Amino acid sequence: MAHTSALTQPELARPVSLRLPPGTVEERGRRRGEELASLIRAAVDGYTALFDARGISREDQASAAAESLEALHRWDPLQHAEVLAVAQAAQVGPHELGVVVARTEVLAAAGVGEPECSTLAGLTPTGSGVGAQTWDWQLELAPLWHIHEVDPGEGTLGHVGFAEAGMLGKIGMNASGVGVMLNILANDGDRAGGVPVHAVLAAVLNRATSLDEARDIVRSASTSASSTITIVAPDGVCIVEIGPQGTVELPVSGVAAHTNHFVADELQTGARELSSETRSHERLALLQQRIDGMSAAGAADELAALLCTSPAEAPVSLLPDLQKPRWERLATLVSVRMDAASRSIGIAAGSPAKASADDWVTLTAWRR
Repeated sequence: MAHTSALTQPELARPVSLRLPPGTVEERGRRRGEELASLIRAAVDGYTALFDARGISREDQASAAAESLEALHRWDPLQHAEVLAVAQAAQVGPHELGVVVARTEVLAAAGVGEPECSTLAGLTPTGSGVGAQTWDWQLELAPLWHIHEVDPGEGTLGHVGFAEAGMLGKIGMNASGVGVMLNILANDGDRAGGVPVHAVLAAVLNRATSLDEARDIVRSASTSASSTITIVAPDGVCIVEIGPQGTVELPVSGVAAHTNHFVADELQTGARELSSETRSHERLALLQQRIDGMSAAGAADELAALLCTSPAEAPVSLLPDLQKPRWERLATLVSVRMDAASRSIGIAAGSPAKASADDWVTLTAWRR
């Protein structure tokens, strides 16, 4: 498990690294569940405590998780079977694990938002995609993410990246050079019961061999929690906003940024801020100022450098305020950079402003 000092300084986290060899979905699930059992149980307890603090009853937590798992079963039976295998091996109930896998949908059902993530993505001069992101989340959950390397096997091309314990995928890059990043959004029409957005990310990593295939996977999912999925691939980049009215792809020319509010005009009905303290608009304005005039993206590490901010600027690099109550301490838990052409992703614990060159772990997705 990550070092306990991650609960005060997320850059000091030492995440577990999991390698899943080729196999069936059940074999992968069992191995994930066995090797991460204590971390998964801690994630179930952590999210249950967060939802308790947000006033979501245990009954509503369980029902929202169950509905999303059923939606996953209809949409992606192989992934659903893998989730069940994880739960069994970790010795948690499927709906307990569902509280983690569908944590975004549980929050959406209660109309509760949690600020997270600033994203940059762009096209290199050769037309391939690069990206960078900060994952901002609850400091209390800082020890509960891990690195994983998934080899090609049943239902997956193979992929690398990081995920929260119990999830099959989150931010990552697959063996075809298709990578995904995520921003949570909020809308009055958000509800429980949809395909978990983190399962959509996992599906893209499992199956997409091109930008078009990734788009099709995202659009095919009956989601219920508003989100933005940014896709980088060897043949381009796209940013897809997902809301109750459907999906809208935002144009990417040169380099584009996204934070935690709807941008597409077609999806503004019912759109709302994630919280009363959000600084999403300030973060987006700062990033847009930094990328203004960039006709093409450079290397992924150059984009990651643009996510570094000082305490006097909008908090793209978000440092925790330890004076705040337990569930109001937000921080950048992980920084990411990715390059589709090399099928690689770089991961650093904590804020990019705190990360030295030696702090970045670079993983490359393996081709069959």
